[in-house]
Amino acid sequence: MSRNSYGRYKPAKWTYPTPQEWMTPQEHRALKSEFWVMMFLLVVGLLAVFAEPLMDVLEMLVTR
Repeated sequence: MSRNSYGRYKPAKWTYPTPQEWMTPQEHRALKSEFWVMMFLLVVGLLAVFAEPLMDVLEMLVTR
């Protein structure tokens, strides 16, 4: 018989972290501010990419 059948080997039991272990308030605040910085950079990037084509479309609609 194998060694495992005697009950000597038990894999480590993985448990979910408790809510207190998830994140401290400081980490949560930092993550929120990081999220908003990334959203701002995303908006600026999208504006930089699509500003000129959008202006062309608006100009075409206005001069119709």
